[in-house]
Amino acid sequence: MKKNIFLILFLIAVIRGLGMAFTQLLLKDGITEFQFIFYRFLIGAIFIFIYKRKFKFSKEEIKIGIFSGIFLFAFCALQTIS
Repeated sequence: MKKNIFLILFLIAVIRGLGMAFTQLLLKDGITEFQFIFYRFLIGAIFIFIYKRKFKFSKEEIKIGIFSGIFLFAFCALQTIS
């Protein structure tokens, strides 16, 4: 069980690190910070629309999700710009 947890944590760290490297490469190739964030959130929105039939969201959960999404976007923008 512990080996599985360490493997999962290792994979998460590798994927996160590669994501940062790819972000830097994309920004150097001429894509702007906000274009990158737009495409990142667009991919996430597409997955939500694909799987929304599987999960039922209440109006309260949607409000909380929108509020959280605004903060997530702001933090992603600040991280990408810096």
